[in-house]
Amino acid sequence: MASSVTIQPSTADVEILSNAPTANQNSIQISACPYSAMIMKTLISFDFSASVPAGATITLATLSLYAFAVASGRTITVNSLRRSDWVETEATWNVYKTGSNWGVAGAKSDLTDYMTSYAATSASLSAVGWQNWDVKDQIQYARDNKAGIIHLLIWDAGSSELKYQQYYSREYTNNTSLCPKLYIEYTVPSAIKTVNGLAVASVKTLRSSVVIASGKTWNGVA
Repeated sequence: MASSVTIQPSTADVEILSNAPTANQNSIQISACPYSAMIMKTLISFDFSASVPAGATITLATLSLYAFAVASGRTITVNSLRRSDWVETEATWNVYKTGSNWGVAGAKSDLTDYMTSYAATSASLSAVGWQNWDVKDQIQYARDNKAGIIHLLIWDAGSSELKYQQYYSREYTNNTSLCPKLYIEYTVPSAIKTVNGLAVASVKTLRSSVVIASGKTWNGVA
């Protein structure tokens, strides 16, 4: 039977800007914009380690950001970050934490900064509201390999245009229901019972080293 959990708000999120490469943009908004003179990207993480047990199979996972400024006709990409030790209050376009540079400024290196595997995309909205990404594979990878903490890079990888998406960050306290959220559905393996080294679906009684599953077997005689 599937279980579900919603993590809201995000554990950490911050905007990084190419035209302010040394400034930490920790505010109530996070953005994605490809304009060459003002590229905006977002770093975001969710800790679901206490909500989804190790060994779980992720059957559905949706990242949702509430867009309050939109421009239709764009595709917004979500990649897993390789830099799991980035710091929300220190990250900038140049560094992921104080004293530690990105492989390429702006988290542009697919070798050291972000993963190309399991990328998720979503078409930009034409009106304000929730924008959603299918991140099931990224969440499964994070549960299996990152102790249940997902770190993501959100950006517009398209051609340079002055079109941007702006979303409420976790710092938006005017209406916390609009903060970033992660919805996960998952299953866990059924407990496997064994008797004398043999797996059984249901063990009701054990008499004289004989498994009685239905109550109709006694000393080897049905």
